[in-house]
Amino acid sequence: MVFLNLCEFYAASVLMIDDIRKEYPVRAELLAEYETMCRAREADAVAMMNGGKNARWRQAASRSDACA
Repeated sequence: MVFLNLCEFYAASVLMIDDIRKEYPVRAELLAEYETMCRAREADAVAMMNGGKNARWRQAASRSDACA
C-alpha cells in the first residue's frame, strides 16, 4: 500500500513539473522544490524495492490504514 501511494505521489509530482516547465516565466524555486521531491521519492522507491526500511514509511502506512 505504501509503495502504491509513493508511486501515485511521484506521478502527480512529475505532472506538476511538466506544467511548471511550460509556464512563462518559470517559477524556478517551485520547480526546484518539485524536482527535489521527485528525486527523494525515486530514492525511496529504490530503497523499498531493495528491502530497505524507513520509519517515515511505517508512519505513512499507519495513516493510510487509518483512512481506509
